[in-house]
Amino acid sequence: MAKLKRALKAIQEKKKQDVIRVKKIIQKNIYANRGVNSGIVKVQNSKEVDGVGIEKKNVGVGRIQSEFLKFDEGLTLLVGEGNFSFAKALAMKLQTGENIIATCLDNEEEVLLKYPDASEHIQEFQEMGGTVFYSVDATKLHNNRKLKSKKFSRIIFNFPHVGMKDMHRNILLNKSLIQQFFQSTLHFPSHPKIFITLKEGSPYDQWDVKKIAKEYGYVCETSVKFDPVEMGVEGYTHRRTVGFEEGLSKSGNEEIRNSRMYLFRRVEVGEDEGVGKKRRKKDDESDDEK
Repeated sequence: MAKLKRALKAIQEKKKQDVIRVKKIIQKNIYANRGVNSGIVKVQNSKEVDGVGIEKKNVGVGRIQSEFLKFDEGLTLLVGEGNFSFAKALAMKLQTGENIIATCLDNEEEVLLKYPDASEHIQEFQEMGGTVFYSVDATKLHNNRKLKSKKFSRIIFNFPHVGMKDMHRNILLNKSLIQQFFQSTLHFPSHPKIFITLKEGSPYDQWDVKKIAKEYGYVCETSVKFDPVEMGVEGYTHRRTVGFEEGLSKSGNEEIRNSRMYLFRRVEVGEDEGVGKKRRKKDDESDDEK
């Protein structure tokens, strides 16, 4: 009887793995057919920018896509993940998760409790070679023994939020969160580029993300409307800090239709603000940066 049970369990496990493999093949073919793996957005009257064929109005998107594809330059760190759908979507875009470390503030038990779909995303991300760390404070990255010695090329923080509803405290606490995050990134000698995604409008505009970045020696290279489909990470589904509850929370990405992704880099030694502005002039003219 015991042998029969083990045999049945083995068959069920094999079926499960077969289903996962088929899903990967299907998703891989979908992305390949759309050209997102090459970072190319196919449009009419396109021009060459940073080696990526894109329409003028999508210059910023092209720059950010090209940054996602530069995996030979080091590791990508994701902080503040919720259900880990962005981690999985990015790995699917790149056909590998081997150089992606995805982290969140919650411990594993809290993640699975708050986000019912997280388990599947995490499993598929790890099967593609991705690494997951729980209980990582984005404001103390330099103190984390698993991260502090890593040479990251880029750090991505999507929709940082402390979960505060009171408007005044919301602004103060979230500005403090972003300040401490930027301060923590200064400890990485590799000078990683920083991506931050925020909703637009009040109170988010009052967080002054570009002003804060400047205080810590960063300059905004470009900013673009955050559109997961256009950026090739369409599997991403936004989740609030407090979690997701079926029937009460908004599904899909309704809440982030008006959002923006900012790309920051460290100002080099001897480079003044005027030089940085000159280097970004081309993007600023063609992008709808705020």
